[in-house]
Amino acid sequence: MVTILNIIFTISIMNLNPRLDNLGGHFILS
Repeated sequence: MVTILNIIFTISIMNLNPRLDNLGGHFILS
């Protein structure tokens, strides 16, 4: 289940650490 907080958190990580872009995408897909 993906919540709004998870999406915001993932986007924040992606913006702060581009290297974690793959991890962020994986979280959304999970």
